[in-house]
Amino acid sequence: MLNPDGVTRGQWRFDTNGVNLNRKYNSTDEHLYPTILASKKAVLEDFKNGNLKMYMDFHAHQSKRGCFVFGNTLDDIDQQAEAKMIPKLMSMNSVNFDFRSSSFDDCKNNVADWQGDSRSGSSRAAIHRHTNNMPLVYTLEANYAKGKLINNLQKRYDKENDRFLEEESNI
Repeated sequence: MLNPDGVTRGQWRFDTNGVNLNRKYNSTDEHLYPTILASKKAVLEDFKNGNLKMYMDFHAHQSKRGCFVFGNTLDDIDQQAEAKMIPKLMSMNSVNFDFRSSSFDDCKNNVADWQGDSRSGSSRAAIHRHTNNMPLVYTLEANYAKGKLINNLQKRYDKENDRFLEEESNI
């Protein structure tokens, strides 16, 4: 959590000054946004050392229903396919994840939000740029209360015993 001062006052992603910290990843002002710059520095240090394979920022979504990701546009078609693979696998293994609601289009994902701040300053967009367009960079969004669908999952396969497993009901 990068805005504990705001959260303690009941704010979601805003600090005590009412600033949406997830639009400040392009900033270099360490006095105004110390948590943002510290987290960005740590992530980029891991990238520089070859220890970062995927980056995922977690958010709750107020209006769009369901659970989905925002990804990035990649010029290389193989990298774009790689970027979509993780969310596709998530949808195949989670009853609540909606791959079809996910977006990998920078033109849509980086528009200005309702306050006029560009989403190109979000952690997803900034980390993607600063890692030379690493494909596996996402924001995972989940609605506060409602989903859109329930995925039907394939039965799990027990490779050792060459059989499908019967699922236990958790309902």
